[in-house]
Amino acid sequence: MRTDNTTAVNYQEQDKDTQYFPVEGIPAVDIPDVTSFPVHVFPDPFKSYIEATKEALNWPVDYTGTALLVAASVAIGNTAHLQVKPGYVTPPILFAACIGNPGASKTWPAAAVFKVFEEDDARERKRYIEDLKQYKLDLQKFNKGGKKAVETDEEPPEPPRPLQSVVLTQATIEALIKHLEGNRRGCVAFSDELPTFFESISAHSKGDNTSMLNSIFNGQSIQQHRIEVSRFVDDPFMNIIGGIQPSMLRGLFDRKSQANGLLHRFLFAYPDKADKQPINDNLLDPQHQAEVRQWFRECSEIHKVDFDPLTDRVKPAIIKLTPEAWQEYKRWQHDNVERTRAYGDSLEAEIINKVETHFARLCLILHVMNEVDHKGRPVTVNAVEAAAALCEYYYYTGLKVANLLQGKVVLDDRKANFFERLPDTDFMTAEAVEVGAALFIPERTVKEWLEDSNIFRSLFIKPRHGVYRKKVV
Repeated sequence: MRTDNTTAVNYQEQDKDTQYFPVEGIPAVDIPDVTSFPVHVFPDPFKSYIEATKEALNWPVDYTGTALLVAASVAIGNTAHLQVKPGYVTPPILFAACIGNPGASKTWPAAAVFKVFEEDDARERKRYIEDLKQYKLDLQKFNKGGKKAVETDEEPPEPPRPLQSVVLTQATIEALIKHLEGNRRGCVAFSDELPTFFESISAHSKGDNTSMLNSIFNGQSIQQHRIEVSRFVDDPFMNIIGGIQPSMLRGLFDRKSQANGLLHRFLFAYPDKADKQPINDNLLDPQHQAEVRQWFRECSEIHKVDFDPLTDRVKPAIIKLTPEAWQEYKRWQHDNVERTRAYGDSLEAEIINKVETHFARLCLILHVMNEVDHKGRPVTVNAVEAAAALCEYYYYTGLKVANLLQGKVVLDDRKANFFERLPDTDFMTAEAVEVGAALFIPERTVKEWLEDSNIFRSLFIKPRHGVYRKKVV
C-alpha cells in the first residue's frame, strides 16, 4: 500500500472544449500496488483460457476473468454457501460492471462463456413449450368433463413446471420475480449495455427497485404485493453483469444510487487501457473453450439444489474455512477494517467496506473453480490468498470509479512522476518520449498514455496535431 506520491486532482469544466481549472485540493488517494488483473490466481483451465483469448481475440483479461467469476458463481448458485464463521453465511452472488470505451470488447467474454448456459436454456424453453401445450390440452379435456369430472373426484391437471432459464437479458421487475420463483438454483442478468437492464426492470414500475436488488445481492427473501397477486421468493440467487462506457457511469450510478448502496455492490472490471483494438492473425485453440465448458457441465451435473422438506427453502451445502484459511481471512479482514476507517465518511469508504462481502464470496468461487467436485471440503488458504489478490484489483478499480463519479483524476506513482516532469508549455510527442525514457518508460507506453488512456485524456488538450498541453499546470 502507498499514499506518499499518489496524485489526485479535481477538475471543473469551464469551457467545454479545452479550459479546465482546479476546484479544490484533494488528499492523496490510497491506490494499491496491484493495478493489473491477477490472472495468475486462476486455476486451469480458466487461466489458460484468459491468456488464450487475450492473445487471439484481444479480449482484456479484466473482462474475461470477471466474466468467468460471474459464470462460475451462477454454476454454483444455491448449491453451496460459505460459512465464514457461525452466524455469517453468504451465497456467492456477484454484481459486475465491465467499463470501457466503445468497441473495447466489454461483454464479448461474458457472451462467449454464457453460451454453455444458453444451450441449456434452449432445451428448457423447448421442454416448457411442450409441457404447456400438453397442459392446455389436458385442461381442455378436464373442462369438457364438467360435472362428471367433479363427481369422480378427478383432479385438474397440474400446470407445467415454471421456465427455469439461466441467462436473462431484459425483464420487468414483475417478470424477474416470477422467474426467480421458478429458478431456485440461480440465474444471471446479462446485458450488453448495463443501463438497458436497469431501464427494463423499471418499466411499468412506479417505485424504486433498488432495495429489491440490494436484497437479492444479500440473498435475502424478496416479496412483491399487488392487488391481483402477491409473490414471495426465499433465497433468491441472481448475478448481474453488463458493459458500460465511462461517460455513462454518472448517469447509472447517480447520487441516489450511491446513497442507497447499489453502487457499492458492484465489482468493476476497468482496465487502464479500455479501447477498441486492431484484429490480429492469431487463432484461438478450441481446446481452451472445450475445457472451460467441461468444467461448467461437471459443476451442473455434480451439484444439485436440495430443499428443506418442511419449509421448501433451499438447503445449500455449507462450506467452511480450514483453520489456516481462517487465519488468513481474519488477517485480510483486519487490514480492510483499517482501510475503511482511513477514509472516514466517504464514498471511497463505502466501496472499500463492501469489498469484504465480495472477498468472502470470491473465496468460495475460487475454491470450487479449483476443485469442482469439492464434496463439501473446506476452503483452503490458497483460495483465500487468490481472493485477496482479486480484491486488490477490484479495490483499485472501485476507487477509479469513485474518483470518476466525484470528478477526480487519480494517478499512481509512475504516471504522476511522468506528468510532473512534462513541460508546462506546449510540447510534442517526441519531448514526452524523452521524458519517459529518463524514467525508463518505453516509448510505446508513453504514446498509449497520451492517446488512449482515459486518465490522460482528462489531463491534456491538443491545440494542434502532435502538440500537447497540460490542462492544469
